[in-house]
Amino acid sequence: MGSIVVVGMFDSVHFARWVAQFQATNLEISLFPSGPHRRVHPILTGILEDQSKPLTIHFPRLLSALAIPLWIVDRFIGDRLRGFLLAKRIKNANVDYVHALELQHAGYITAAAYKFLDTFGRKTRPKLIVTNWGSDIFWYSKIPNHKLKLVKLLARADSYSAECKRDYELAQNLGYRGDFLPIIPNAGGLPHSWLVQTKMPCSLRKVISIKGYETWSGQALLALDSIRSLEDKLQGYEIVVFSASRKTKQNVRKIATSTSISISAFGKNKLTHDQVLNLLSRSRIYLGVSRTDGISTSMLEAMSAGAFPIQSSSSCASEWFEDKKTGFSLRSNTIDEIRQALLFALEKDKLVDKAQTINQSTLVERYESEKIASIARTFYR
Repeated sequence: MGSIVVVGMFDSVHFARWVAQFQATNLEISLFPSGPHRRVHPILTGILEDQSKPLTIHFPRLLSALAIPLWIVDRFIGDRLRGFLLAKRIKNANVDYVHALELQHAGYITAAAYKFLDTFGRKTRPKLIVTNWGSDIFWYSKIPNHKLKLVKLLARADSYSAECKRDYELAQNLGYRGDFLPIIPNAGGLPHSWLVQTKMPCSLRKVISIKGYETWSGQALLALDSIRSLEDKLQGYEIVVFSASRKTKQNVRKIATSTSISISAFGKNKLTHDQVLNLLSRSRIYLGVSRTDGISTSMLEAMSAGAFPIQSSSSCASEWFEDKKTGFSLRSNTIDEIRQALLFALEKDKLVDKAQTINQSTLVERYESEKIASIARTFYR
């Protein structure tokens, strides 16, 4: 086998965790940056520095350093500059697979590269794998210019992977006719020892954890408005907001000073992964509110930690828990609906404990890191 070119965001924990799954293999992987960030995620840095593993990684330091200017130029010329550079990399190496790990950045650059390969006259093109992240198809296929780009990208793809059955159906609706790879969480899973570990019963916990994204997709402010409306019901509870955006932190401070609610916020990357898992292990409820998502990694980690998940239905949560039995699916993302979901999870001790047991079994079966890694390794065979 020749080499594999993986196109993705070097600063992303999901990208880093994907690459980490191949450390025990003797593959040769070339990385190509798709994002406008010079930062390299610490997990990826650790992989690059670890010489004890059989995996061979080629890391383009110059391209990484020039990520911002390359991105700025490509905003005006439709990804053609990075597409050309990627095509040259593919042409000059014995590449068997090109893997676009995410669509709106990596995918569009890769589609541009394959156009250049057409003009280069390369007789055999490497197989193209495209992997859907989060809202890549679910949200962006509703936007006409993105829909057109997605159709063109999928027409070139040989294999497609996603975290949700929903997104396989959407790919077919966009005309995709290639192979479907197994559905797995793209960021890997958690160790078996963690998943089977005995944890505090959910009904005894006095913490509510909230995903703090307030962005074009995240709606943490709605979650906070719902918390504020339940001041009388939350006495004795601690509210912790993690991965909080700036507006989220501002609102948390207002709630802390104007109500009797015990609440705190931590910005993005202010808690380590172990600290987040510890927080979720003390949480009765995990609350994630968003306009759109794929499978939420935070939600899966919350379920693994024994917290009762409340998650927007715009994600793929329904493929992991049963509504009002092992989780709560928000249909409309209104303050009143979120409030009712919180009351539901606060008042039903037996239900949340039973959900904890069922969810643990589900996660042991579907979210064990080595199981997921063994499936991921089949993508390049």
